[in-house]
Amino acid sequence: ALLLLIPHQRVRGWGRRLVVALTAGYLLMSVPLVADGLGAVTAAGFSPAQPSEVNDAGAVVVLDGGGRHYSVDGRLADVPVSATVFRALEALRVYQVLPAGAWAIITAGGYGDASQQRLEGLALHDELVRGGIPADRVVRDMTSRNTYEHARFLRSWLDEHQVSRFVLVTSATHARRAQQTFRAAGLDPIVSPAPMRSDGPHGWLRPEIAALDISRQAIYELLGLAYYMARGWA
Repeated sequence: ALLLLIPHQRVRGWGRRLVVALTAGYLLMSVPLVADGLGAVTAAGFSPAQPSEVNDAGAVVVLDGGGRHYSVDGRLADVPVSATVFRALEALRVYQVLPAGAWAIITAGGYGDASQQRLEGLALHDELVRGGIPADRVVRDMTSRNTYEHARFLRSWLDEHQVSRFVLVTSATHARRAQQTFRAAGLDPIVSPAPMRSDGPHGWLRPEIAALDISRQAIYELLGLAYYMARGWA
């Protein structure tokens, strides 16, 4: 957009084209039909785990999708983003069919700021406890910063607590990268992807903020998977 402020006619022309292209791109990605198509590409081959697949698992691992952090005069609050809410709902569904005493493990990305690090994963923790998981069975990984480090933490934790089978809950768009990263770390999770949107009627062509978020997640995961594979992490 700054190119439009440059007086040179040719540069301003390119600036207008760039603004039009970006606007059209965002509008296209906010169309549910397009967003669902992108989501389907990244989530292909994954579906929510059935009770018969997970009823002997010893833990459900939930990858935190992040939250919005607020601070006013030393008072702190953490509000989960939609991806975290959907993951929590799926984790609660799965936990209901796990054996008594099973663990729920939250992997939350670390922050440089100490006050934010205390909050990270707290909203997800509260949702799981509110949904019926005993607080003393919920573990938070506060040291790992990304999916690669989460997998290394979990391998050590699962070995220490002698948990051989576990369910991995994350967004459908993130499922493939998470699965491949965990397998590269020597783990074999039962992946149960969270839904991408709420129930209810949805238009196919009317732009929606929720659809734009799905498109953003899908594109991010395609790039993220390529990066992880290039690094040998997945």
